[in-house]
Amino acid sequence: MTEAQLIEMLRTGQTHESSAIERKPDGFKDREARKVIVAFANSTPEGQAAVLFIGLDDKTGQVLGVANADALQSRYSKVLEECYPSITVHMHALAFEGKIVVAIVVPASSRKPHFAGGAYIREGSRSVLASDKLYDELILSRHDVVRELLKYKRAHTFLSVRGINYKLGSQKPFQGGAYVEEIPDTKVEDCNGFSVTLYRLDSQVSFSESLKRVSISFDNKKSRPMLLITAPGR
Repeated sequence: MTEAQLIEMLRTGQTHESSAIERKPDGFKDREARKVIVAFANSTPEGQAAVLFIGLDDKTGQVLGVANADALQSRYSKVLEECYPSITVHMHALAFEGKIVVAIVVPASSRKPHFAGGAYIREGSRSVLASDKLYDELILSRHDVVRELLKYKRAHTFLSVRGINYKLGSQKPFQGGAYVEEIPDTKVEDCNGFSVTLYRLDSQVSFSESLKRVSISFDNKKSRPMLLITAPGR
């Protein structure tokens, strides 16, 4: 959403509060602004954007302006650092009717849900904010297979990996009769909601497999976890 479009909204009075528009006077509390922006990020449909106007009467839409647009934008930017995962916003200081109105544009987010407070983890004897990557892992850990794979990753666990009628890392169905490929020493390098990346210690090569084709078993000979991976399309 461009500044010209935002000014046109002000000029034509298209600032009535709705699911995608909020208007507030200068002095709107920081934590309340954060709550509105988080709600926008969680609710705005893909391809659209929502706007929080600061410097308008919330009941009438009258242009009141703000006292210090730079300070306001700086303050709200700092307040948004508490949101998890981080939220992308675009702030504009709009000159209109001899006053300055700040528009905070919140595009649709592909990383929702967002939260108005940080996700804290323990780091030694301290409680610290989780990084975006760790936060994503916390969310993913609610799923059984992902939770186990992330546990193996953090513990640097050695795994056995077996391909069932499938050549590991090929991403293709095996052409031929019964086939089993086994890799004895492997570690989880990364894991997201769609795939797991494994690292082979023998060849020092990484390869990724879809989580849809991964199940967890146990290697009785080596007394450690084993990943069973089937061919695509099975």
